[in-house]
This record gives sequence, C-alpha cells and structure tokens, in this order.
Amino acid sequence: MGLIQQINLEAGESRRRILLANFLTGAAHTGIMVCVNEAIENQKASVGQLFFLFLVLILLFVVGYRYTARQVTITFENLLYKIKVRVTDKLRRMELQGLEQIGTAEIYDRITENMTVVSELSGTVAIFLRSVFMVSFGALYMIYLSPNVFILEVFLFAVFISLFLSARKTVKGYMRDAAHQRLAFFEVLTDLIQGFKEVKFSRRRSDDLQVATEQAANTVRESTLKANLLLEDSLLAPTLNSFAMLGLIAFIVPIYMPTEPETLASLVALGMFIFHPITGVVGNVQYFMRAELALENIEKLERKLEESTHDQRSAADPWHGRFGAIEARDIAFRYVAQGSDEAFHVGPVSLTVAAGEILFIVGGNGSGKSTLLKVLTGLYPPASGSLLVDGICVGEKNVQAYREMISTVFSDFHLFRQLYGLGDLDDAAVGSLIRSMQLDGKTGFSEGHFTKLSLSTGQRKRLALIVTLLEDRPIYAFDEWAADQDPEFRRFFYEELIQELKRRGKAVLVVTHDDRYFRCADWVATMDYGALRSLGAVKPGGQVEPGSTPDGLKARG
Repeated sequence: MGLIQQINLEAGESRRRILLANFLTGAAHTGIMVCVNEAIENQKASVGQLFFLFLVLILLFVVGYRYTARQVTITFENLLYKIKVRVTDKLRRMELQGLEQIGTAEIYDRITENMTVVSELSGTVAIFLRSVFMVSFGALYMIYLSPNVFILEVFLFAVFISLFLSARKTVKGYMRDAAHQRLAFFEVLTDLIQGFKEVKFSRRRSDDLQVATEQAANTVRESTLKANLLLEDSLLAPTLNSFAMLGLIAFIVPIYMPTEPETLASLVALGMFIFHPITGVVGNVQYFMRAELALENIEKLERKLEESTHDQRSAADPWHGRFGAIEARDIAFRYVAQGSDEAFHVGPVSLTVAAGEILFIVGGNGSGKSTLLKVLTGLYPPASGSLLVDGICVGEKNVQAYREMISTVFSDFHLFRQLYGLGDLDDAAVGSLIRSMQLDGKTGFSEGHFTKLSLSTGQRKRLALIVTLLEDRPIYAFDEWAADQDPEFRRFFYEELIQELKRRGKAVLVVTHDDRYFRCADWVATMDYGALRSLGAVKPGGQVEPGSTPDGLKARG
C-alpha cells in the first residue's frame, strides 16, 4: 500500500475535517490579501469593516492552521505506532534462521532510520495541504482579476513543473541506492562496535576497518550528493515560475493585454503572496519522495519477516508441558551463509535423550555442536529426518509448544533486565538464587528486574542460569555454559546443578569441551565436521563405552 493510501486510511473520519480546515485556511489566506488590496484602493468608511474582516480571517487562518497541524501529527504518529507494533510482532514470530539471514543492520535501519523519515513528513503534509488550498484560492482570485493572465500562468506553471518532475525518477533512484549502501555502512559500524576489543589489539586491523568505513561512507555520500544536487536544481522551478509570472505581469501584459494599473498591482501582490505556497507545494515533493522510499524499505523488511514467520498463537500442544523422550531420527541441517555459495552440513544424526538423562555434545571448534543443539531444541528446522518427542514429530504447527518446554543458555545468550514472561516473582526467592551464585553485592533483584547487568561474562552466565531455574521447564540446554567459569563454579555446574536437574526428571543437553567431567553425563555424542562420529554411554566409573555408534543408538530409540 502506498504512502498516500496509508495516510488516507489512517486519517479515517478525520480526513474530511482536515480537508475542511485546509479549505478554510486557504480561503482565509486569500481573503486576507483581498482585504488588504481593497483597503488600499478604497480609503472610505468601509475600511473599518474591512479591518474587522481582516482580523476574523486571521483568526480563522490560525484555527485552521493549528487544527490541521495537530490532526496530521496525530495521524502520522498513529500510523507509525501501528507499523512499529506490526514489524516487531512479525519479528518476534519469525524463525531464527530467517533473522540471521536478514541481519541486524537492515532491521535497525528500517525500524529507526526509515521510520524517522516517515515521522518527519507529518509537518510537511500539513504545509503541503495548506499550500495546495492557498494556491487554489489564489488561482480563483487571479481568474477574477484577469482570466488571460491566469491562462498564461497555467502554461508557465506546466512548463516549470514538468522540469521538476522530469528529475523525480532519477532522484528517487539515487535515494534508493543511498538507502541500500547505508546498510553496508551500518554493517561496518557494527563490526567496529562489537569487535572493539579486538580492534584495540591490532593497529593494522583498526586501519583496515577505517578504510572500509570510509569506503562505505563515501558510497553513501556520493549517492546522496547526486540525489540532493539534482533535487536542488529542480527546486529552482517554483522560483523561476514566480519570477516569470512577475515579469509577465510587469512587461508583457501592459503591452499586449491592456489592464488597469490597480489590477496589475493586485496581480503583482498576488504573485508575491502565493510565492511561498507554490514553493510549499513543489518543494515538499522531495520529502514525499524520501518518505515513500522509506515506507517501501519498511514494507520490504515486512515481506522478508513474513517469509520466515508462523503464527505461534494457534500452535498445537500435544505434550501439555510434559514429555518422556526426545528422539532424533537421521536429522540433518544445511546452512548457507548470506552472500556465500558454501554450505555447512550437520548430520545425519540419530539419538535419544529421555527425561532424567544428561547428554554431552562434544567436539572441536566448528564441528557442529552448537548447530546440532539448535536443531534439537527446535530453533533450526531439520532439512531431512525427523525430530520426535514421545513419538510425535515436531513440525511447524507444534514447534512452539515444544520450545515452551525448554530452558536455554546459549553461548551468545542475552540477558533481559526485566524478566519478561515469568510473571510476579518473589524477590526473596530470586535473591536466594543470586546468593547461591555468589552474585550478592554485585547485582540484586527488585520490582521484576535485575538491578545491574554490567558484569563479567561468567557472572552474566550465572544470572542467565538463574533465569532458567526460575522457568523450571522439563528440558534444559546449555551451550558452553562452564567455559567462562572459575574451577569452583565449573565443578558446581557439572557435579551438583545438572545432577539435581537429573534427579528432578529433567532432560539436560550440554555442549562442552570439559572431558574431565564426562563422568557426569549419561551419554556423550562426539561431533566432527558436522557428522556424529560416535555416541557412547557413560559407565559408572566415568568411562565412555567404546564402539557406540549412531546406528547402535538408533536401536535404543
């Protein structure tokens, strides 16, 4: 839906009142000029009446001006509110893989930069509407003064406006290029901010990053310059039109269309009076172009989000928060990075984890451990094979119900200051967990949120662990949780925490490198270059049973 259509739809019933207010504003604007002309030409007793009418028209102009400005602003803010809510709703319902393919730079740009452009249009629309009615009533007054001059002015306006519109398509193309190149700049800027520590340790990396930043900024500058310079040239059209009209009245009309001096003076005054409204009509077209492009970018983002979105609210729940076993049957996953033809494969993998069991997923860096965990927890859909819970296949219609049974701490976890989704929590109970994680004095919990999040990575992971314990779900998944912990908390995690979860009947999936704690698991799955190389049961003495294979486990499931 185009910009004008969306504004028109959002305005609703107030649309007619806005147009009426602008009609009165335009009439009052022209009436003020007529009153002034009449007062100058007719110095009689009626001047007092004209002055009263002059004041009434000014009051009418102010009322119409303020009403239009307020209603247009309300309309735009309501429109932007709906867009923001709609985009974020689609964003929260999309799949992780889709989010990774779009990238954060495009999402931030579309939601912040482009919505700001649309928001700034509200004042422009009010000026545009007011100017249109001012010019319209000015044209009626010109017809009253001299129909011939009006016909000539229409011809001049058509010529100059055609020059302006001829550049519009080219300008919009440059604007579109600048918007696309701005994403590349944001991506480089994201690298600088998120990789700031690494940059500080390498001057060469810092210099190369600066070069990339300058190149990205320069491409944005060049496209923006081309658009703005061409636009500035085209904006000469309304000014040249006004000059041409004044020249026509001053030099051509007296010779070829004999006219009373008073009428010529009124025409000159009219030309000066409607100069600003004409500029408001033509000059503000550029802001409509920018807003149209911004809305186009937002709609493109929405379409991308929709491609990876399904309705979680109507998800089926065949398990009702309980389960007996998770089974992977020859599941495989294929991931293609954005802008790359190379794909990373995981699988096929077959395994089973029952309630009250602990599975360790081990392997070298890049072996596919974290990717497998995301498939097992329903974040990535298997490209082939089946993920089953109690014999029921996890698919699009019930995957959200499956996820609702899982508490996770991934390696790239995020801590929410406000504990969304957990309802009313007892501050004392949360405080007890904070003390058990030795975080008392470093952070606290009050009014539903943690008081401080700027902690070390290991401490932040302990806070994330507290959140999972508060959720108390049947399945727990941890991705390298112990990697940033000191020996004491590493031992606590393997020997106490996950053992307690096991005793409570929880299934625990752990991605880890800590081979010294393999004895704490029931099963150890070893990944290598995306493939499940071995799967062994852990004996009571802590040794992993040799010779176990995916086929052997498949028989177990």
